[in-house]
Amino acid sequence: MTVEPSGRQVFLKNPVEYDHLCDILVNIILVPLGIALVMEMIPGEVLDEYRLKAEATFAEKRPRNGIAGGVILLIWIVLIAPAFGI
Repeated sequence: MTVEPSGRQVFLKNPVEYDHLCDILVNIILVPLGIALVMEMIPGEVLDEYRLKAEATFAEKRPRNGIAGGVILLIWIVLIAPAFGI
């Protein structure tokens, strides 16, 4: 919040702050509403079929890929290490 010379309080004077606020509102309100709308549009039979298929897949064997996980971890370490002076 900033105060103009006239004494009026201005909450969002900088357009960047306004854009950031709009992004937050979109993420908090519109994204969940969109997901709920899509879930309502999927027929119940199809949703049940694929839920059962997913449960069967994960009951047999959980998908694992240690190499991909290691590569992602290495990328994170390389990107974060300079921030800590390592």
